[in-house]
Amino acid sequence: MLRRLLNNYIKANIDDKNDVALLFSGGMDSLSILLSLLDCGIKPHLYSFMLDGIESSDIKKCREISNYYNLEYTEVVIPMLETKLIADVKYIIRTFRVHKKTAIQCIHPFIYMFEQISEKNVLTGLCADDLYGTSKKMAIMSKDKSAFNKRRIELLSDPTSSGYKYVNNIALRHSKTLLAPYKDSKEITGYLLSLSYSEMNSPKQKNCMYEDYKDILEKNKWYRRNQNLQCSSKIREYHDMLLQTELNVNNNKVVSPIYKSIYKEYF
Repeated sequence: MLRRLLNNYIKANIDDKNDVALLFSGGMDSLSILLSLLDCGIKPHLYSFMLDGIESSDIKKCREISNYYNLEYTEVVIPMLETKLIADVKYIIRTFRVHKKTAIQCIHPFIYMFEQISEKNVLTGLCADDLYGTSKKMAIMSKDKSAFNKRRIELLSDPTSSGYKYVNNIALRHSKTLLAPYKDSKEITGYLLSLSYSEMNSPKQKNCMYEDYKDILEKNKWYRRNQNLQCSSKIREYHDMLLQTELNVNNNKVVSPIYKSIYKEYF
């Protein structure tokens, strides 16, 4: 069902098959979009990111999959320099008016990625986790079906959830069209909202997605559970370098107060 809905979304929203980019992590959400693009005869240009010198499990999987399908693939390398980190964080806070840790760290790689994207249409798997309820908090909440569904609808209605608003903002700044089927397709969101937590995530996490693409996922052992972007890429650890800079005037043990202090300087 999900595969058919994704295929329909792609056919309805992409006219030029040669002008398509995919923000690719190798995880189930972006992989499902890739497989549906291929179903539709579209070979997208894949874009992934890595911190300079750090080869995450994500980046290794991206290389494997891009090579398997012989796709154009660009790895955007983010420099790990103290001065650059400070400048980037200040830019993000000033430009997007954010101070929360998750927002700042999620935005960071995209300001680099969109500088290198040449295609007009940019697909992303953002917001799928809001529907699947993959976080520990959502999993606990799922015991109350009513509360679980209410929360999913709230997240879907929140433009900042999963960083969608900010990534879309970056896309627009670069004259790109961001296509997020797990956010803006009523058919896809409606389908997933109609399912309970166990119907979506049992026996495997995102099982309803897994079943639709099972043959290729099993053949290549590509299935994997959800991974947090900040953790898998080491963005979180990179930002912890701020604790060793002159910005940490109060000797904080975590970076959140530093973000808030910078925010107050601007606003």
